[in-house]
Parts: sequence; structure tokens; C-alpha cells
Amino acid sequence: MPDPNPLMENHFHDYKLFFDFIETYIHNGFSGIDTEDPLMMDLEQMMAENDQFIYLADAIHMKILYVSKRSNEMMGIRPEDLSFYHFMEATHPD
Repeated sequence: MPDPNPLMENHFHDYKLFFDFIETYIHNGFSGIDTEDPLMMDLEQMMAENDQFIYLADAIHMKILYVSKRSNEMMGIRPEDLSFYHFMEATHPD
């Protein structure tokens, strides 16, 4: 069996934190997410190690409900400023 990629050595492949996040916040429609919640802090740490960020959106109402802190590091857009416009601009610049 080949040696694992050393670049992936510290990365987590267990998405249990994402499932815990969904289970914890789905009942409130993903509103009132506490960024100081230990679950959220663990999730942010895992995403930092995996170069990820998440956002949750209501596609029908074209409203972004939550954006993780890493959007600023990965896209240069603060979580509170991220909108659907940014994704359209990135994929259709003209």
C-alpha cells in the first residue's frame, strides 16, 4: 500500500463535526449560530486544517444564513459580507 500523502497528514477525513453541526442547528433554521460554541470552534479548526469554509443558504429566498470565518481567509470576503453576488461574479465575471 502506498505511503499516505504527507500534505494530507494532518487533515481530518471524518465529517462527524459537520453532521453534529447540522443536527445542533437545523431545528432553529440555522439561525443564532454561536461562533463561541465549542462545536463551532472545533468545526472551524477542522476547516482551517482542510482549507475549507462552509456557508448555508436559503436558495429559494436567495439569502445566506451562515458563513464560517474562513471565507475571509479563502476568498477575502468577510462572512457578514458574503452574498450570492460573489459567487456569480467569480463564475461569470463578464
